[in-house]
Amino acid sequence: MRRSLAMALQSYSGALVIVSHDRSLLASCADRILVVADGRVQEFDGDLDDYRQMRLKEGRGSRVAPERASRKDQRRAGAAARAEVKQRLRPLEKQLAAIEARLAQLAKEIGAVREALADPALYENPDKEKVALLGKSQTRLAGELARAEEDWLHASARLEALRAEAQG
Repeated sequence: MRRSLAMALQSYSGALVIVSHDRSLLASCADRILVVADGRVQEFDGDLDDYRQMRLKEGRGSRVAPERASRKDQRRAGAAARAEVKQRLRPLEKQLAAIEARLAQLAKEIGAVREALADPALYENPDKEKVALLGKSQTRLAGELARAEEDWLHASARLEALRAEAQG
């Protein structure tokens, strides 16, 4: 789905402003990078990796050298950081699993409606109300499926962004 989104954005002939934490999407779709900081907007001369490197260098320069921590303190801090990341990931993973279950259920329901509509017996002695009801159900379910797929796309992007942030 992400690839389809990137292809659709690339084929769009108009101008777009993309705000995203998804680096691969930005790298594949962005022609220009505009930096908004200190109340100004400036075009960045470089690509996304250049911008990331610049920000990392700026971050290193502004830090004060920390005190040397003991190995035990380092392990505790590492464990606490991993626990925090896990705690932040868990709700998104649950949300994604729920969306995937909903997608499966919708696909099953759409399959049943399509099967009913494909049954030749339905049209031998047409029950117009049943045909209309099945058509409306198919349309409603297709809309719900599209919304669920969009929710899945957003949830996975948030989850990937959080995982990328956790990896540094």
